Amino acid sequence: MEHYEMVEKLCQKANISMARAKEVLEKNNWDLLDAMIELENTGESAAEKTEYSTQDAQPSQAPQPVRNTASDKEPVSEMVKRFFVWCGKILKKGMENHLVVIRNKEQILSVPITILAILLLLGFWIIVPLMVVGLFFDCRYRVEGKELGKPVVNDTMEKVSEVAEEIKAKVADSN
Repeated sequence: MEHYEMVEKLCQKANISMARAKEVLEKNNWDLLDAMIELENTGESAAEKTEYSTQDAQPSQAPQPVRNTASDKEPVSEMVKRFFVWCGKILKKGMENHLVVIRNKEQILSVPITILAILLLLGFWIIVPLMVVGLFFDCRYRVEGKELGKPVVNDTMEKVSEVAEEIKAKVADSN
């Protein structure tokens, strides 16, 4: 078998790169079996391990492929690490952006978005009605910050405030 074919075959069987296959084959004097054994011993081979037997297998006891789980623990720890890094970024963004309550053109309260989210989780049925009632007492809400203080968000909050003013005016006119 030609060296290129051996590298290709090892790549397919062990699921490794061409460069790594060539390196292992050269190290093992182009012996395909020795190269495969070395890859399995180092845990680099992603090839499925299957056990075979000369005994008759019963239908309920069909041979099951044995998978190498030695390398499975590292990706889980990396995934957990990436999750906590993501959570840290979200918390940081939440603390950098604030919900600001304004009444009579004066800022009366500024709450970080993270704190607001926690309050909403703990007391949704108290916080939301308080915010709605605040709209009828001339409170206006804005989001300030680099990430969330976008015109789209604040324009929408301004429109909600205007609708509350219209409802208040209609109620006053009907009395």
